[in-house]
Amino acid sequence: MKRPWIIRQVSDEGSSTPFVARLWVGLFELRDQILPHRFGTPNGEARRKDFDALYEPVRLSLTTARKAGHRIGELVSDHRKKVQEGSILRIDKTAVHISETIDGALHDQFATFLNSSSRAFRGVQDVVHFFGIDIGFLYANDANFNEGIERLRGARNDTLAEFLISTRKQWSATFTQRRISLEHEGWTLPNIEHNVMADRKIDIREPEIDGKPVSLYVRDVFNALASFIENIVVYSFQAALKPDLGIFEIPAAKRDPNYCKRFEVWHPIMGTQKWTLYYCEDDLF
Repeated sequence: MKRPWIIRQVSDEGSSTPFVARLWVGLFELRDQILPHRFGTPNGEARRKDFDALYEPVRLSLTTARKAGHRIGELVSDHRKKVQEGSILRIDKTAVHISETIDGALHDQFATFLNSSSRAFRGVQDVVHFFGIDIGFLYANDANFNEGIERLRGARNDTLAEFLISTRKQWSATFTQRRISLEHEGWTLPNIEHNVMADRKIDIREPEIDGKPVSLYVRDVFNALASFIENIVVYSFQAALKPDLGIFEIPAAKRDPNYCKRFEVWHPIMGTQKWTLYYCEDDLF
């Protein structure tokens, strides 16, 4: 008797969400097309497993960070609603009484977000190294980073150099410092604040990180991180192709809403320009 197939649900989302379509299904589709081209059909399956072993920890860490970010938003929103409704609030002549706190939960979820995001960010360097591309200097001090950039410029790879410069300048340097502060310097997320206004209503102030409310901070960092990982992995895919092939970026307005992938393999007969790596300012996942 043949053993039955075991089908397990691994997500409650599908390819209509950018996170699944672009960082999961879409990248795996490119993987299945490009690795046999790069390494040959007989070796394609073995190299696919090698790639998956490197990318899977990145994807799982991203998923954990995303869940923690969503939970932070839910905690703040639910707490604000309960305070406004008065279900956990009592004001007397001398004090404001809040019967439910979210400070501990916020601290835990923020630590999970930072640590998981950091694992994904650092782990992707091994994925691109699989294709012979070194971005290790992105995670180093300023002197080593600048040396790495100069090596890229010397190799006439200004496109990757500019992308990494923008990544470091716009978010990765401050993000890395925030993680270091949490893990090694004793920094903790501030508590939520409740202030009594003149009309006796309560103003809720979220903890701020680098000048942003925590729910906005985790949203922006996650989008920047997810965009970085997608772009650098697809750049590596494109570098593995022969010059007569490449990657094509599907315009946002033309993406299938049921499978909103961003990229597909490009060929000159398509009559379009192949994709060139660039830094995305406002990518959303």
